[in-house]
Amino acid sequence: MIYTLTLNPAIDKTCEIPSFTPGALNRMHTMREDAAGKGVNVAKALDAMNEPCVAMGILGGETGRKIEQSLRERGIETDFIVVDTPTRVNLKVFDPVNGLTTEINEPGCPVHSETLASVEKKLQSRLKEGDIAVFSGALPPGADASTYKRFTALCRSCGAKAFVDADGEPLRLAAEAAPYAIKPNLRELAAFLQRPLSGIDDCLVGARALLEKGVALVVITMGGNGALFLRAEERLYAHGLTVAKKSTVGAGDAVMAALALCEARGMGLRETARLCMAAGAASVMREGSQSPDMDEVIALMHRVEIETL
Repeated sequence: MIYTLTLNPAIDKTCEIPSFTPGALNRMHTMREDAAGKGVNVAKALDAMNEPCVAMGILGGETGRKIEQSLRERGIETDFIVVDTPTRVNLKVFDPVNGLTTEINEPGCPVHSETLASVEKKLQSRLKEGDIAVFSGALPPGADASTYKRFTALCRSCGAKAFVDADGEPLRLAAEAAPYAIKPNLRELAAFLQRPLSGIDDCLVGARALLEKGVALVVITMGGNGALFLRAEERLYAHGLTVAKKSTVGAGDAVMAALALCEARGMGLRETARLCMAAGAASVMREGSQSPDMDEVIALMHRVEIETL
């Protein structure tokens, strides 16, 4: 089973404003709301790709109830810790003229150590050998930076595979526990290495640093320039796909969902790269924080170009 963990979920309000101009009057054309947060987005994408999963984490208040209801209406199993403090609301502004998305995210409500301990206990009660747990997204205020490291160690003790998509200190600490897979983007990898990246060769150096820590699978996403997929014995470069953009929010989460799905089904690295790239591209073709359409994913898979490095 695949478990997704979202400690700082959100309702994403996405509005479309052509030629969005900071400091000026802007009029929105459309507005939509989606259950979101990186782990929630991964769960939605897994469901869209017909892979069962359990969405876990922390929800609170009326906002949290909306998120859980949305997931259950899709048929996704949920097992959240419920708190009184309302889950956050984020604003995303998509400019279709310039193809840009501006994100204005609330920090989220502070979380108590007792709540995190409850999440960990619930996860431990479920994990079995061969399961996959996806830990993704920013930690909420009050959560220790070592949270994902601790959860990764829990996975290892249970024989489960931890997939981590994090940034900054949580990523650095999680890497010390050698999760099965890590998926940084260019900015996150540069922060991990504490230096700017100048090209694919620099990315390969960063990937090797992660592999040397015991990470089995590293995926480095590079936006429109594609992604690198690396294991100790295999290195692939998947070119980016040119598609009509409607929202870039959740594209990385669709990639992570495809990555977990491929591992759960025992697919090879080349097949994995093809599905991940197609899922990410199909995601940006959808408005707001919607999951990719599986028919579009299948159609795009045949267009993915892959090189062996």
